[in-house]
Amino acid sequence: MAAQVGQQDQTDRARPYLGANAGTGNNPPAGRVVQRFGDPDVDQGWHRLQRRVQPAGRRHLLFVRHLQPARRDLHRLLPPGHRADQHRLDLSGRLPAADPQRDRGLAIVAGLRGAITGGLDVDLSYNYGNNDLGFEVGNSLNRSLGVATPTEFYAGSLRTSQHLLNLDFSKQLDWGLAYPVTLAFGGEWRGEEFRQSAGELASYQNGGIVAPGETTPRPGAQVFPGFSPADAGSFDRNSLAAYVDLEADLTDKLSVGLTGRYEDYSDFGDTTSGKLSARYAFTDKVALRGTVSTGFRAPSLQQQFYQYTSSTFISGVQYAVRTFRVDDPVAIELGAEPLKAEESNNYSPAWCCSRSTRCT
Repeated sequence: MAAQVGQQDQTDRARPYLGANAGTGNNPPAGRVVQRFGDPDVDQGWHRLQRRVQPAGRRHLLFVRHLQPARRDLHRLLPPGHRADQHRLDLSGRLPAADPQRDRGLAIVAGLRGAITGGLDVDLSYNYGNNDLGFEVGNSLNRSLGVATPTEFYAGSLRTSQHLLNLDFSKQLDWGLAYPVTLAFGGEWRGEEFRQSAGELASYQNGGIVAPGETTPRPGAQVFPGFSPADAGSFDRNSLAAYVDLEADLTDKLSVGLTGRYEDYSDFGDTTSGKLSARYAFTDKVALRGTVSTGFRAPSLQQQFYQYTSSTFISGVQYAVRTFRVDDPVAIELGAEPLKAEESNNYSPAWCCSRSTRCT
């Protein structure tokens, strides 16, 4: 069992305001440090439990880790009298804070290893991991709610999780070569989920109140408007994979390997990839190796389904700014197309030598 905690104070390299028109309009007072630039506050910790049990002829491994990586405070200045204020929270100005205060993760690994008849080694493992990032906004307000606005908001959360179940086999084969051939094969099931949760109503609400000197209300918590129900959603997918791998030392100097993998995604169809590798040792200290392979990567659920809505003002006119999901009808109308999987061809030659050998 192991545990670790850590704390990092914020750093601040801000300098006094030396710009024009100090203390007027949206400008801070002259000669005062009213902004914060630098690294945020970070409080972090994790603990881990690992246990190995070995009954007669079998090996069992359990590994559990709980992570609470960080709490980070991110600040942007609203100086005294800033027009984004409906009422003064602090006569000297204020720094609204967008805090991912609930940044938590969990990782669990459990497995069984052993041998069955025929000299076949078996490795069964299960992996689970998640990360939950919750957003809170403090020292802020929703101007469109007027004096009824709260000053602290829960703005929503982002959560990802993944399950992996692997079953692997390996065996030494005698094919009449100088050395045995290693055969490995197996399969994998993967389940993934991405969940975007809405914040509290006041964090994104348009209360309809228009401040003096303006023509439209300014909705949502300042600095970080919360995720709205229209942004929220839960999405998942799964995939199945199978592979075969052969490796052999054909001679004292030449080693080769050949691998093939098939995958079937619930959202991106199926694909086959492969790898061919070889290594030739000229001496015990100098060798040439190379690998040729193909690759495949499906876009993550976050890339496909993250969505966020906020507002901005340009020349005093309010505009809604939205990051659309790729399958949103509006995004499609604007020309968005379904994301495509990444495919690659990889070539990796290398010249190897030991540290005691002079080579170029």
